[in-house]
Amino acid sequence: MMFTVTAGTTYHFQVDHLSETNPANNDFVLNLYYRVPTSSEVSVGGKVTDSNGNALGKVRINLTRPSGEVLSAISNPFGYYLIEGADVGQTYTLEAQKKGVQFQNNPRVLLNVIDDLRDEDFIAEPANVKKLE
Repeated sequence: MMFTVTAGTTYHFQVDHLSETNPANNDFVLNLYYRVPTSSEVSVGGKVTDSNGNALGKVRINLTRPSGEVLSAISNPFGYYLIEGADVGQTYTLEAQKKGVQFQNNPRVLLNVIDDLRDEDFIAEPANVKKLE
């Protein structure tokens, strides 16, 4: 199980299905890991394809900050894009835009971005499977 925590908040865990007949089997381990941001800025990247896996170039990708400011990139001929300069710890909206094309899971919200993201891929809806640039 993974979840995001907030500093200063107390969390309670409940363990179910303990053995009443053999208390020695009731041991459990809780491992806690804290991910420290690697920098003050992060980047978001991925690939844009059609439903057959073919790369889509010239797709505008917008990363919108909570303030409404937009960081943008255009996918290259191989479908790849990279947006740099996003602030650590913020929640962003990521959206792919190309005239006449709709994308799956678009737009999407990226919660509490704390490290570089490299697999934020977009796939064109199957109805758009015609020859695209």
